[in-house]
Amino acid sequence: METFILWLFGSLVLPVVLIAVLATIMGLKPESILMPLSSLFGVIFKLVLDLAILLIRIVGGGALMLIARVFNAR
Repeated sequence: METFILWLFGSLVLPVVLIAVLATIMGLKPESILMPLSSLFGVIFKLVLDLAILLIRIVGGGALMLIARVFNAR
């Protein structure tokens, strides 16, 4: 579990914190960089979620067809 928490922090949170710190050092407001970045993550997350829903529907449809064939074969 500790490894998972470290991986999650290192791969997701640390780059965002690093971007905010670098923006502050350059004299920019961190919000000016983080807002478009968060909307990009939202778009990518929505695409992944739509793909997952599509795959679940395909697998579920195939399973229903196999079940229907088994019951119609009697």
